[in-house]
Amino acid sequence: MTRRKRKTVPQRIVGAATLGLPSPIRKRLSSRWGSLLIVILFPVMVALGILQIFWNGWMPTVSVNEERAGEVREEVRHKLEERTAQAAESWNHK
Repeated sequence: MTRRKRKTVPQRIVGAATLGLPSPIRKRLSSRWGSLLIVILFPVMVALGILQIFWNGWMPTVSVNEERAGEVREEVRHKLEERTAQAAESWNHK
């Protein structure tokens, strides 16, 4: 008989938040890695302004701000290119 692994706190949070979703999606989101990513990434995306939460009475609605997502994507791309150029430059000077 195999012993079932205990659920982590992020798994329990995501499991409760995804009660209305279909079972296959819920299983993926509440997996050990999926729940950890959601618990970390969701607040970060809200803080960056990519995700917006609107309350309609007691029911939250989440929407994606695609304009802000594009801005963040460009910022990240620019910083990544800068770091790559710096690394290449320091490599060439050795």
